[in-house]
Amino acid sequence: METIKVFVYGTLRKGCSNHHVIERYIVESQPFQVTGRLYDVGFYPALVLDERETIRVQGELVTVHAEALKSIDFLEGYEGPESKFNLYERVLHPEGFYVYTWSQKKVDEKGLKQIISGDWVAYWKQKKEKIS
Repeated sequence: METIKVFVYGTLRKGCSNHHVIERYIVESQPFQVTGRLYDVGFYPALVLDERETIRVQGELVTVHAEALKSIDFLEGYEGPESKFNLYERVLHPEGFYVYTWSQKKVDEKGLKQIISGDWVAYWKQKKEKIS
């Protein structure tokens, strides 16, 4: 069965609210980081890849059965490379894995707050504590 690698940095991470979407497809998972900027969209984050950035965004590099892409695409609101209705874009990172991203233009238009730590899990825990 064909496998692919996907970098997950938000609600798909182990222990997070949407991990169940990919859990059954996972062959292997390891901590991983990419260079870029992470933003708070509300109940989930958005990543802007930028190799010039100094922030390392925390996540997991998961090897999944290729059929998992359909479920991840649905969750991430990705309808295809030509769709103007995509919430996220699925891009192939130069290191050979897929990652779901936003453009800096989209982030700026929404006026999103940057997550300076680069770690959605730690940020979300703090955010939930403030809300409760």
